[in-house]
Amino acid sequence: LGTLSTLVFKTGRAKLGLDLLAFSSLLYWSFLEITQGVNYFRRDLGVIALIAVITSVVQKIARNRNSNQVTL
Repeated sequence: LGTLSTLVFKTGRAKLGLDLLAFSSLLYWSFLEITQGVNYFRRDLGVIALIAVITSVVQKIARNRNSNQVTL
C-alpha cells in the first residue's frame, strides 16, 4: 500500500512518509520470515528481500548524494 501510494505522491512529506512506511513494512516482514519462516524457502526469501530492500535504500541515498554535488 505504501509503495503504490508513492505513485500518487511524487514529492514532499507525504512521499517521504510513504517511503518510510514501505521500507519499514518490508524490513519487518523480512525479519519475521528469517526468524519464524515455516521452511527454508521462506527463510531464504526473507534474506533475499532484506538484501533487496537495503540495496535499494543504499542506491537511493547514493543517487541523491551524487545529484546534490556541485560540479565546476
